[in-house]
Amino acid sequence: MLNETTTAAKQLIENSKNILIVFKKEYHPDSLASALALYLWLKKNNKTVTLVCSDFIIKNQLQFLPHTDQVKNKLSNSQKFIISLNLATNKVAELSYEVKDECLEISILPTAGQFDHQDIKTSTTAFSHDLIITLDTQNLDALGKIFINQTDFFYQTPLINFDHSPLNNNFGQVNVLDLCAVATAEIVYNFIQTTDPSGLDEDMATCLLAGIMTKTQIFKSINITPQSLSIASQLIGLGAQRQKIVTHLYQSQTLSTLRLWGRMLARLQQDKNLHLVWSTLSQQDFVKSGAEPKNIKQAVDELISSIPEAALILIIYEDINTDSAPGTISVTAELFASPGRNALSITHVFHPQGTAAAAHFILANITPLQAEKIIIDEIRRQTN
Repeated sequence: MLNETTTAAKQLIENSKNILIVFKKEYHPDSLASALALYLWLKKNNKTVTLVCSDFIIKNQLQFLPHTDQVKNKLSNSQKFIISLNLATNKVAELSYEVKDECLEISILPTAGQFDHQDIKTSTTAFSHDLIITLDTQNLDALGKIFINQTDFFYQTPLINFDHSPLNNNFGQVNVLDLCAVATAEIVYNFIQTTDPSGLDEDMATCLLAGIMTKTQIFKSINITPQSLSIASQLIGLGAQRQKIVTHLYQSQTLSTLRLWGRMLARLQQDKNLHLVWSTLSQQDFVKSGAEPKNIKQAVDELISSIPEAALILIIYEDINTDSAPGTISVTAELFASPGRNALSITHVFHPQGTAAAAHFILANITPLQAEKIIIDEIRRQTN
């Protein structure tokens, strides 16, 4: 039986023709997997669908997911500005334009006489999309440029918000939220199963299972529930390729990445009172391992599943600040927070970027050990 929220979301989708699916710029694999599954389902239901993530770059381990090439990295303008010229009493002999001092000048030469101000009208077209769907996104700012550059579009277009985070601020006209779900993929599965029981195919099932598995660290995290295990079983029954997911996400690490993880684990420290785990890395760690900072997130995922009591994970690594004088050392810090903790709020004095789940910032002219003390002291102030 459909509940009120599901019914409202279903009605909006049925009444829409051109749907935009978006998810946060700093996306989790669950964000992408859920969006792809919903994209495929909507296409199957004869909807025109556009899938966008600001500055999107596909992570190597996620390239196996079906139709990742459909994700655009920017949103085209949703409205056109139209200038109309009445030609009932006069015709155009010549039309030209030029830009002067950031001003567009349009020159129109009539065949005879002249045009009058009353002959000109301006208007804007309707938005090109009649429905927006967000997934695994706690607030509109997390969408990045696609929201910042077209705020009117987001505020004037019906929006369905799918999420499982307690930090979601209910920004949709319809908010399909389930705080007991371990992944947004779980919510998308329930929505499709409730509204269209025969609608799921093998590709959709693979995407949704990947979302659940990444949010539960292959069912090893403490947030796993009987419901998520039941849904995973049903998805496998629908043809989800579990082994393919495991191979690409968890069994395809390069030797350089494993070397970096070893160096990180060797320096791992813990403060049980703060539920904090942290480690530091130097430039030499990256040079000798052959890895890059982007490989850190995968190691953090392993830490989350291996140390479930850690609500905060801090990684500090040395970098060369290319904006400063040669040889100037800067330190990048990344703080990862479990649900219920806000990494941006905890580190706000450092002016971080990112999301509540993962914030990052740079401290200039400082060593990793100096940065470690400053940051941990601040975490203590913010969490005690």
